[in-house]
Amino acid sequence: LAIGAIIIGLIFIISGAIVSGIAYTEITPPNYDDNYDRYIGSSVPRLLGPFLLVFGFFIVIGSGIMAGLKTMRENEKSSYHGISGGGGGGPHQTMYSTDVEQDEPPLSNQEK
Repeated sequence: LAIGAIIIGLIFIISGAIVSGIAYTEITPPNYDDNYDRYIGSSVPRLLGPFLLVFGFFIVIGSGIMAGLKTMRENEKSSYHGISGGGGGGPHQTMYSTDVEQDEPPLSNQEK
């Protein structure tokens, strides 16, 4: 899921770069005046291009962070439950397992 979001974000970034490149490299006509400045300044591609770039960067960065957090969470779960990549079907030692066998449960407050 995160890979798909990163690909979509990259598509937004590429399309934003193309739209921005086209919008900001227009050739000035020979009859240049103040009205042309207002017309060019209010064009949709000049607003859409940077918006697509920023939105694409947010998607890529957010997806990368979410994928990293998911990977960290899965690694913590696997180390906590003793799941390892090696074969063998027996119980695995983890940092939470103990070597001491407890015959009796701990005393409750009433028994103390």
